[in-house]
Amino acid sequence: MARIGGDEFMLLLPETGPSDALAVGERIQAAVLAKAREHSWPIALSIGVANYAMPAASITDMMSAADQLMYRAKQSGKNRIIHESIESSL
Repeated sequence: MARIGGDEFMLLLPETGPSDALAVGERIQAAVLAKAREHSWPIALSIGVANYAMPAASITDMMSAADQLMYRAKQSGKNRIIHESIESSL
């Protein structure tokens, strides 16, 4: 897990299949939003989950794919998870 800027974080889950990766995103979202409600924090949590069956050409490609998915989640109403399985570009 790493902060990649501002309020954006990246979590790399090697050897994690699509359904498990999505489940991790859902658990993170539920935990953060529960804590936000507990403290009356006015936040939304949009998550992009990019799943690769084979390695991407670079870590930059993986980060870019997840970032684009996260922005799609924000644009579609926030507090959403957008998940996509991506074919490797190798």
